[in-house]
Amino acid sequence: PTPGTNAQGTFTWYVSQTVAGCESQRIPVEVRVNYVPNALITISRPYVCQYDTISLNYFGNATPAADYIWTLPTGGSIVEGSGQGPLIVRFDTAGTMRVGLQVDNGGCKGPATFLDVPVREVPRLALDLQPDACVGEPINLAVAWTTTSIDKYDWDYDGGNMIYGSIPAGPFGIRWDTPGEKIVRVLATDNECTSLPVYDTIDVHARPDATITALGPINICAGDTVLLEGVYDADNSYKWRPEQYFSARNSYQESAKIDFIGYVSLTVTNEFNCVSTDSLLINAEPCCDVYFPNAFTPNNDGLNDVFRMIRKGGTNTISVFRVQNRWGQTVFETADDRSSWDGTFNGKPQDMGTYHYYIRYKCADGNYYDDKGEFMLIR
Repeated sequence: PTPGTNAQGTFTWYVSQTVAGCESQRIPVEVRVNYVPNALITISRPYVCQYDTISLNYFGNATPAADYIWTLPTGGSIVEGSGQGPLIVRFDTAGTMRVGLQVDNGGCKGPATFLDVPVREVPRLALDLQPDACVGEPINLAVAWTTTSIDKYDWDYDGGNMIYGSIPAGPFGIRWDTPGEKIVRVLATDNECTSLPVYDTIDVHARPDATITALGPINICAGDTVLLEGVYDADNSYKWRPEQYFSARNSYQESAKIDFIGYVSLTVTNEFNCVSTDSLLINAEPCCDVYFPNAFTPNNDGLNDVFRMIRKGGTNTISVFRVQNRWGQTVFETADDRSSWDGTFNGKPQDMGTYHYYIRYKCADGNYYDDKGEFMLIR
């Protein structure tokens, strides 16, 4: 006999053999009739974005005990779930992706069913960002290229401040106020699909230390020299200003001949071309006062042997320096800042006694000054 398959269930048949009117023992034969399952695939929304996930579900007459054979195209992968679902599926390839399902109900396989899933391509883009910058330096950040038009950008400057820019696509001027490696991130959205994060890195370097230290007093007379020092680093270059005060050597330590009250500045540049500048006020007074000793002893002992002007400091230019004896006779006269009276006149030593001096000189402030007085020649 042929068992019927019109109903699902387990049916028992018996079989025996009859020989010469004698029937053998009846042996039961069980026949299991399973239904052929049907299948329909449903999705949680009408499309999915590339690299995103969507939920797939089975709809049909099969029970959870059946075997569910899902097939995915290249670029599709099951993230979570099995059986009837829901299956969380990710698609890394854009386009129309065909998903297949066949249900096996105890050996009875239903027809394969398929569903085409629209996978929208996400935007792709690259950034244009220089590799190095200095603290506080505005740098240009731009989108180098994109595959599609972009509806929206989501930027993360990793602590940087936008100081100018064209919203939303850029270019932007970004400034970082702390050193270190900075990672810029952007997400681009087009047609309701958001790109994978795009990153670019920039190393923000600290600026060099341009602090100036005066190795001596800064309250000086015009024309005096002061020793100045920056912070030494073998990779740095140094530039002192005003240039006329300094040598062309531009070392981290320099002597400056200061003519006027004002600021000197130091500009330091490091190996990454980061620049810092500091300044220091040097109080260079004219120091126009001059002094003369009230006596001198021209006896060639190396002490007080000449009579001359004593400067407090600075650079005073002599117009005339004259010495007269008590009768008004001029025994010495010069306009040379380096000359002094040695107590002689026409090569002859002069007598001890009182002498008078007169001087006219030009000070560093540009004015002329006069001074006169008397002193003793002692032998």
